[in-house]
Order: sequence, then C-alpha cells, then structure tokens
Amino acid sequence: MAKLLYEEADKSQIKDLEGIGKTVRSQILEVVSPEVAIFLSKKQAEGK
Repeated sequence: MAKLLYEEADKSQIKDLEGIGKTVRSQILEVVSPEVAIFLSKKQAEGK
C-alpha cells in the first residue's frame, strides 16, 4: 500500500506526518471507499 500511496501522491505533500495523513485520507475517500461500496453492493445484490 505504501508503494501505491507514494506512486499516486503529490510528492510535495508527503514530506511530514500531517501531509501523509491528509494524502491517505484523500486517497481513501477518492479511490478506496467507492470500490468498497461497489463490492458491498454487489454482495448485497447476490444475497450474501
């Protein structure tokens, strides 16, 4: 995950802990959460 974070991140924003935290939260909201929602909605539609 760290490798993906680094590859997708604005390098100027990940120089300190605050910037890393903001970047992680942003990527979770933009990338991870929508994928989790799609996965869960498919599982619910399947009845599992």
